[in-house]
Amino acid sequence: NLPCHNIMKRPFNTALSVWLSVCLLSTSIQKFPSFAHALSSSSPNTNSRRDFVSMVSSSAAIVGISATASPWIANAAMPMPLPNTEPRNVDVGGGFDLLRAASTTNNMPFDVLYPPSMEGLWVCSRIPTSVEGDLFQAQEVWKALGGIGSSLALTTTNSKGTNTNNNKPETYLTRFLKPVQPDMQAGVVNDRGFELLQRRKQSSQEALPPQVTWTADQPNALKYSINNSNDKFITLTVKSRTVELPLETTGGFGFNELICIEEDREGGLVSLAGGSSNGSNKLVRAAQIKRRFRRSFDEQGNRVVEGLEIIKSYRVLDGVAGTEFPTSTVKSQLRFVRPPPA
Repeated sequence: NLPCHNIMKRPFNTALSVWLSVCLLSTSIQKFPSFAHALSSSSPNTNSRRDFVSMVSSSAAIVGISATASPWIANAAMPMPLPNTEPRNVDVGGGFDLLRAASTTNNMPFDVLYPPSMEGLWVCSRIPTSVEGDLFQAQEVWKALGGIGSSLALTTTNSKGTNTNNNKPETYLTRFLKPVQPDMQAGVVNDRGFELLQRRKQSSQEALPPQVTWTADQPNALKYSINNSNDKFITLTVKSRTVELPLETTGGFGFNELICIEEDREGGLVSLAGGSSNGSNKLVRAAQIKRRFRRSFDEQGNRVVEGLEIIKSYRVLDGVAGTEFPTSTVKSQLRFVRPPPA
């Protein structure tokens, strides 16, 4: 009978080791009487030493066989792995989790702040200068953001090394409003809903203007109807944003946003190249928009705002956008001028 009540008071791994040692010692004494004699003798003879070595070898073999044959014993000394408690709202490598709420992403600014002099109506001219990568992905993201997908064409290079730009420019109205946030009164914000409505009006594929839902107090979410339907929509959600505030010294300002694009599709679940289904009948894409502006004057002394825009599309798998390698890149020139007086 083993004094197990004292052993089990120790940590589990230690108790198991002691228990095995006692069992081996008891077995060795029974099988090798000379070993017991060797333990009690101060001058063991040669045969006892041989028996001792044989016993140790046999015991080691028994331990190895037992540990291998019994998964419980082999795994008992190994600590249990802890469950994976790492939250999804952590950037891993070149990926970005689109399923997390924007409020938990980071302490991103409430909205993009433009100079107060831009308040009111403007005419925006957008000229795509180059399209690289997957043309289909570039066109799909371009359309989802309000543009005409057919206006984009891949940039080609002729035999002389000159780039050929076959992209069509866009011209539409946009406007800037006073923000609703008390801490943003130093500038104005873009009316994203108004701008998207004006851009979508250029599309000949839609007989009716889309229904657009956007408010200045919730600027990170925009939703609009597609294909003249009242039950199919595209939702644009800003998941990450950095802002370069306007400075009077340099006149430059801009922003960098990562947008989740969710599009309702017909026919149930779909999975197209560059997008992924989120478990419903929605197709999910990701786009990064970078814009950098500067203020200047034209030849007549009128205020103009010029800028550069880069739009990158990314593949989405299981709600994670692969932001390390874009599927397409579209670069454009922007120019804002005041509309002519009525």
